[in-house]
Amino acid sequence: LFSVMFLAGGVLYLDQFRTGLIEARMQALTTNGRMIAGALGEAALREVALSGSVQRLTLDSRTIHRVLRRLAVVTNTPARLFDRDGTLIADSRFLISAGRDIVFEPLPPPDDTGQVRKFFEGLYDVAADLMPVSRTYPLYPGDNSLSSEDFEEVGWALRGEIGTVIRQTVDGQLMLTVSIPVQGFKQVLGSLLLIEDGEAIDEAVKSAQVTTLIVFSITVVITLLLSLYLARTIASPIHRMAEAADKVRLGLGRRVDMPDFSSRQDEIGDLSTSFRQMTSA
Repeated sequence: LFSVMFLAGGVLYLDQFRTGLIEARMQALTTNGRMIAGALGEAALREVALSGSVQRLTLDSRTIHRVLRRLAVVTNTPARLFDRDGTLIADSRFLISAGRDIVFEPLPPPDDTGQVRKFFEGLYDVAADLMPVSRTYPLYPGDNSLSSEDFEEVGWALRGEIGTVIRQTVDGQLMLTVSIPVQGFKQVLGSLLLIEDGEAIDEAVKSAQVTTLIVFSITVVITLLLSLYLARTIASPIHRMAEAADKVRLGLGRRVDMPDFSSRQDEIGDLSTSFRQMTSA
């Protein structure tokens, strides 16, 4: 039982699965960021005059805001746009809600989780609350922070590099950020910052760990049943024969009935027959 518990504990604390999910989401964010940044760069080229002379390209225009709003809705990822100086010029959260009185979201599907899984999920939540929050990643500055100084990856993007940073909130929730340079005519016009929380990753990890907990519980029950079966069919007969042998040794001249397990077609049956024949001799 100890080895089974040790194995289950190791599986629960291994974070390879979590790391793989984080890497996959980072790659997806980077792909979405490249697409949005490319569209923003193309929209900025509208500033080029028909004569071919290039004016100062800027990202602070109504067209850029529209493109950012539409693509943020399609990718379902909050996005912030900074100009060359690191000043915030657009935030998709405010662009999407601007001019609208009603904001609605589709409801999740009905919860059809079984009672067994609900029980283990509740047990997992209790254990998770008792464990301290790990500080593996730097602290996330918060959604109210609108300054590029709080996000070092914005500076990387303004220098033409793609920046990815993993942070976590005070309560331990992951926050994934990717910063992509917005370019036009090979010059950096600004920085696009995509932000995504790790709630989906945490849910996936929780689901895997709850499944592991269920399998571990089933394994424990099977192990206990097998232990009881072995104790009943092997340990108990051997113990009875040992007691009878002691009575034979201590009771010289008295007849002692040895337990008869000769009907068993195994080694214990052979041992019982040998003990009875030895005692009779």
